[in-house]
Amino acid sequence: MGPFHGAVAVKAACIDIQLAQERDGKHQLPGSTVFTEPELDTIEVLVPTLEANTDRQKNRHPARSLVRATWVVARLGSWNCYYKPPGPITFRRGMERFYAIHHGRLREMRLQRDVRIP
Repeated sequence: MGPFHGAVAVKAACIDIQLAQERDGKHQLPGSTVFTEPELDTIEVLVPTLEANTDRQKNRHPARSLVRATWVVARLGSWNCYYKPPGPITFRRGMERFYAIHHGRLREMRLQRDVRIP
């Protein structure tokens, strides 16, 4: 593994740890601590698709907060909102899914913008 790959792995690990520390909202950090504005837009789009019928499965955290984004990433990592809180492995899985969804959403938005009607 080259130095670039090592740096990417360290950044990913730092994000996973930061999400695990913020899962209860104790620090009340803005989502921009970890995510870019376009990524926060994707997170907001995902919230209603990940919520379910019970109160525990609703994301009641403030919009664009890190704890709200943490909840989304945990749900994408297969956390069901019950039993033990999500950990670093759940966050790693969730971040991988989030990035795939986000990049697909950006691509779709570019394609829609580039469509020209004669």
